[in-house]
Amino acid sequence: VEGAGQVLRIRAEPYLAGVHASAMAAGKTWAAVCTDCHGAHAIEPSSNPASKVHPPNIPATCGRCHPSEKKEYEVSIHWQAASKGIPESPVCNGCHGEHGIQPRSAATSATAKGNVTKTCTGCHASERMMARFGIPTDRLTSFEDTFHGLSGRLGDVRTANCASCHEYHMILPSTDPFSSVHTRNLARTCGHCHPNAEQRFIGGKVHVSRV
Repeated sequence: VEGAGQVLRIRAEPYLAGVHASAMAAGKTWAAVCTDCHGAHAIEPSSNPASKVHPPNIPATCGRCHPSEKKEYEVSIHWQAASKGIPESPVCNGCHGEHGIQPRSAATSATAKGNVTKTCTGCHASERMMARFGIPTDRLTSFEDTFHGLSGRLGDVRTANCASCHEYHMILPSTDPFSSVHTRNLARTCGHCHPNAEQRFIGGKVHVSRV
């Protein structure tokens, strides 16, 4: 019992500092509390496939309050892999965290503009992981050497980060016609920051190899 109490304290403290607890404290009674994510009576550990927080079940759990994000995510390459039981592919908590989730506007949030690249490259900078799935292993280094990458490293949060081009939830490979980085969609994607982007403008390399 004493050990269980310690675990609860470890989980509760980040939650109380997170966006869900802040919303609840502000009188937004629809904000998620423990039972919304873990269940009330039939609580199972995350390792149990029946658990609401078993990784493949997390999008459905979070999607009860965030349906539009769930809809976009379930189109993504991440979900295509996660739904097949590939544990390396991120679900909601892989990017947002678990108990101490912060709003995007918070500087400490994993999805804040200044932190997105670090969050994404937590996986995409791993040569071993990327090689296993046939994904280019230089996505971080080849981005860091570009104008966008250099500006971001200097602290300019206005510059494009991974999500600016690849989206947050509906992330698809560039070969997919619905991908934000498919050639036919680049004008619209780049146009979010560069209105009336011309073909010659968007034809440049976003990831520049050092080789």
